[in-house]
Amino acid sequence: MFKRVIFTAALILASISSAFAADMKIGIFDERLVLSKAPQLELIEAKLQKQFADRLDEIKSLKEKGLAKQEQGKRDAVTMTEAQGIQLNRELTEISTALQSKNKNLQEDFQRAKQAELTKVRVKIQQIVSKIAADENFDLVLRIESVAFRKEATDISNQVITVLSNPAG
Repeated sequence: MFKRVIFTAALILASISSAFAADMKIGIFDERLVLSKAPQLELIEAKLQKQFADRLDEIKSLKEKGLAKQEQGKRDAVTMTEAQGIQLNRELTEISTALQSKNKNLQEDFQRAKQAELTKVRVKIQQIVSKIAADENFDLVLRIESVAFRKEATDISNQVITVLSNPAG
C-alpha cells in the first residue's frame, strides 16, 4: 500500500513538472566559443604586451648578458686564471638566478593581469546573456557544457558574439 502511494505521488510530480517544463523557454550559450571570438581578447593581449614590455626587454637584456659572459668564458678559457674562472662562474650563476626569478615573476604578474582582464570580459558576457534572455523571454539559460542535448534554435552564442563585437553594445 505504501509503495502504491509513493508511486502515485511520483507520477503526479512527474506530470506536473513536465507540464511546467513544456512552457519553459530554455536557451544555451557556449562561453568558450564566445570568448574565442571576442575582439576584446586581441585588445587585452596588446595592452598586456605594452604593459610588460619593459620587463620583457630587461629579461632579454639579461639573457644577452649571460650569453656574452658564456662566450667570453669559452673564448678566454685557455688564458683565464683559476680565480677568473671562478669569478666568471659566479657571475653566470647570478645572472641565471636573476633571470629565473624575473621570468617567474613576470609570468605570474602577466597571468594575474590577464585573468583580471578576462574577468571583465566574462562579466560583460554575462550581462549580454542576461539582456538577451530578458529580451527574448528565456526562463533559463545554461552553459553548453552542462547540456546533454540541444536544438540549434536554443543556442544564443552567436547573438552574444554579435553584441560583444559591436563597439556600441
